[in-house]
Amino acid sequence: MVTSEIFQKKMTLSKKIFITSSILLVTTLFFFGLYNFSFRKKNTGENKQANQQKEEKQESIFSPAPKEKQTEKIQAISSGGVLGVVLDEKEERVKYYLTENGNVIETDLEGKNKKIISDTDLPGLKDVYWSSDREKVISRFNIEGKDAFYVYDYRSKSAKKLNEGFSVVRWSNVGDKIIYLYADAKKNERWISVADSDGTNWKNLTDAEFGSVSFAQVPQSALVAFWNQANAFEETKLKIVGIMGGDSKIIFSGKFGTDYRWSPDGKRILASSADVRGGGRIMLGVMNSNGGEYQDLGIPTFISKCVWSKDNKTVYYALPGSIPAGVVMPNDYQERKVITADTFWKVDVETGKKERLVELEWIKNSYDATNLFLSPSENALFFINRMDGKLHRLNF
Repeated sequence: MVTSEIFQKKMTLSKKIFITSSILLVTTLFFFGLYNFSFRKKNTGENKQANQQKEEKQESIFSPAPKEKQTEKIQAISSGGVLGVVLDEKEERVKYYLTENGNVIETDLEGKNKKIISDTDLPGLKDVYWSSDREKVISRFNIEGKDAFYVYDYRSKSAKKLNEGFSVVRWSNVGDKIIYLYADAKKNERWISVADSDGTNWKNLTDAEFGSVSFAQVPQSALVAFWNQANAFEETKLKIVGIMGGDSKIIFSGKFGTDYRWSPDGKRILASSADVRGGGRIMLGVMNSNGGEYQDLGIPTFISKCVWSKDNKTVYYALPGSIPAGVVMPNDYQERKVITADTFWKVDVETGKKERLVELEWIKNSYDATNLFLSPSENALFFINRMDGKLHRLNF
């Protein structure tokens, strides 16, 4: 009986110890799990933060620059001097020759994805003019003080040297033909002529009565316009003649040092002229295709700093600044005695309304802009800076 009571007491004690131990074990496991969960969460957060910082660091290295650094309004498209720049509107690509060696480069409108079209060195290359289909070029070389003209066909990869006596050569917009100034020293004759692109099947259009001649084919027409090269001391006479020849006639005169540029439809003519004979200012004006209804636009700039819009009424232009007193325009500018610091504008020639393309604070450097052309969508202006010869893009 006593033994039975002792046994029951021992069983009760063991049961209490077991229950107590179980409670302690469960409590310990609970707090251990809670601690482990909290630690892992903290560790996971720290790792996530560290990984995020790592990703941000990599992003800062490989991603483009911040937006404010990417919104430069004027950017260099070429790394060196260029000539013969042309826009291929269909492909939205720009082609140009390097002044350094004559190599030919093609690039997109942002100046990226460049590729070499030709790595042939062309010593003595001075001018390049592309045909309207961008498949041929007229190249002027100056070798030992003498000019030589070649026509190169990119399709057949062949070159043809034009006859001696050519001094100015341009593409016609009628078929695969060229318009050129030809001088016959023996006969003391000078003619404006037209021929096939290789110089064959030529025809004289009119006697070139001026000492130095500029000419251009009038867009959307069979007319060739020619005039005495802009000189502030000479009255400029603008004349036209048919592409098949015939009598020429004067359509505009009475101003000095004048140069011209036709609208794309050929219905308007932009003109830049010296304000007076031998004057120091150039003023821009516009007239109809017959040389009538001349209107002064009140803009002191050169034709070489202007380009027409496709709408035939808007002109984008660079406005020269930093012109010293006592200069003769356009002579001193043509002879590179004057370098300008330009701002950029557009004007509606019908209303005369002018508008800045870019505010002054965005013009970080000095630009003497020439050879202007617009992007196909007309949201950017391209030009060559005469200060460094590089091709630039202005975004607006």
